[in-house]
Amino acid sequence: MLIRNSLSPLGGERRLPIGPGKGKKRNKEPLKPATGLEYPWIARVSCNIIMKIYGIYEETFQYKKGAEEAMGILSRDAILREIENGTIVIDPPVRKEDVGEGSIDLRLGDKFGQIRSTPNLVDLSETVIDSSADILPDVYWVKVKDYYLLPPNCSVVATTMEEVKLTPRLCGWITGRSRFVVLGLNVQISSGFVQPGSCGRLFFLINNISASYIKLVSGIKICQLILQDAES
Repeated sequence: MLIRNSLSPLGGERRLPIGPGKGKKRNKEPLKPATGLEYPWIARVSCNIIMKIYGIYEETFQYKKGAEEAMGILSRDAILREIENGTIVIDPPVRKEDVGEGSIDLRLGDKFGQIRSTPNLVDLSETVIDSSADILPDVYWVKVKDYYLLPPNCSVVATTMEEVKLTPRLCGWITGRSRFVVLGLNVQISSGFVQPGSCGRLFFLINNISASYIKLVSGIKICQLILQDAES
């Protein structure tokens, strides 16, 4: 059979062997799959490599999983579990409906710290503030039976009704409720971080920035406590 070779620089025609029995004979024996049994050392090396890769993967996965759990915010199920185990103690106890998806609703206490101060000049650029110069406001505490009436453009120090006790493994954050902002009530928390292992009531400042009197009823949900694992 004649086939023209277009790639040949000389052109022309040449004959190619086509058909059975012509050219180099092929090996018709089927190939056997490599099982490693013929070479035991290959099987051992492959097994060791696979085990090492699996070990590294498992160790990395466990580390990442532990780090995520350590740095994550406690969910509702985790909070209820910690309360049941006694690692979070809240007195008086909170109800299950007061535990949200990632926080605990805390109520307003019945003690308020009224701030009394006289007009003075305070220089914040000074390194040391002289506390004997009568520039720091006086706070005296009053206990109310039902509510505290907060006048317009005034502030009062308040506490939570609950005492919170955390294990050294847990820390927390307190934040105000956004629904009070539209009413002109600002729950200001200057230091919202709750130290690990802390115990006691939580303090915050309430500002009335509206033109109306606001009735602060003891027992209303005033802030939220967010808990986080402090282990690293």
